[in-house]
Amino acid sequence: MTEAMDGASCGSRYSKIEEDLVVLGESFGLGEIRACDFLPNGLMNGNWRLETAAGAFALKRIMDVPLPLARRNLAVLAELADVGVPVGRPMATSSGDTVAEVAGRGYCLIPWLEGGHRPGTELTLDQARGLGVLLGRIHRNLNDERTTQRLSHGFPRPRVKSAISWCRQGVC
Repeated sequence: MTEAMDGASCGSRYSKIEEDLVVLGESFGLGEIRACDFLPNGLMNGNWRLETAAGAFALKRIMDVPLPLARRNLAVLAELADVGVPVGRPMATSSGDTVAEVAGRGYCLIPWLEGGHRPGTELTLDQARGLGVLLGRIHRNLNDERTTQRLSHGFPRPRVKSAISWCRQGVC
């Protein structure tokens, strides 16, 4: 961590990020970490924007799912990127894992994608239509044999009935 990081808002309610950054920088081969900015909009995980010698990245502390499930989800995300779906491809550590573990805390790293979140009510009809087409493409690719094998590996495949039940319990 550099002197420029001293004033950065890295910690917020998520402790130990400053300590973890050194290990994460080495694990992901980021070089010098020049800036770390906490992103307050995440609901389930801690999220930061990192500026490093290797570029800008989104860093997520995984808190909402067990780490094996996070690894499975990140593998699916990489497969979606492989078939051209515009998603951020998870970065791998020097050991090839997409989750870096530091003192029992799991992190994943994705190259920073410029843009912002727009509420659905701000979308034009053409933008909403394009978003629907993209969502259909994601679903089509998630049903591809290669992806379904990855999804079912060690974890039950989510079903609509289960998702509705989870939502009623306040999980989603």
